[in-house]
Order: sequence, then structure tokens, then C-alpha cells
Amino acid sequence: MYYYYCYYYYFYYYYYYYYYYYYYYHFYYYYYYYYYYYYYYYYYYYYYYYYYYYYYYYFYYYYYYYYYYYYYYYYYNYYYYYYYYYYYYYYYYYYYYYYYYPYYYYL
Repeated sequence: MYYYYCYYYYFYYYYYYYYYYYYYYHFYYYYYYYYYYYYYYYYYYYYYYYYYYYYYYYFYYYYYYYYYYYYYYYYYNYYYYYYYYYYYYYYYYYYYYYYYYPYYYYL
């Protein structure tokens, strides 16, 4: 009887520690598994989040850069042609005044 009692006692603790370590290691296994899973999940989340705003501000800057570029381009061209126009206007005006006016005057 004592023999069976010790035998039962031995297997009882054997299986007890077996399942204890079994669930213990599986618990930590799944724990680290989900830990790294969420870790990489948030890592890639912030990764794409970061590049999303990076390209957003990049194209935002790109857009306004060319917007102001063309704005000033046409703005200065407008004044350039405006100046050009009046330059030739006064050029022909003085040309007429100094060259043709005396002619008409003496007629």
C-alpha cells in the first residue's frame, strides 16, 4: 500500500509540475508572441503614419513652391511687358516729337 501511495504521490507531482511548466512556458510564449506582434504592428503603424505626413508636407511644399513660382513668374512678366509697352510708347513718342514735329512745325 505504501508503495502504491508513493507511486501515486510521485505521478501526482510529476504531472503537476509538468502541466505547471507547460502552461507557464506557453503563457510566456504567447505573451511574447503577442507582445512582439503588437510591437511590430505599432511600429509599422507609426512608420506609415510618419511617411504619410512626410509625403503630405512634401507635396504641400512642392505645390506652394510652384504656385508662388508661377505666380511671381506671371506677375513679373506682366510688369515686364507693361514696362516694355510704355518704353516703346515713349520711345516712339519722343521719336515723333523730335523728328517729325519740327517737320510739321515748319510746314
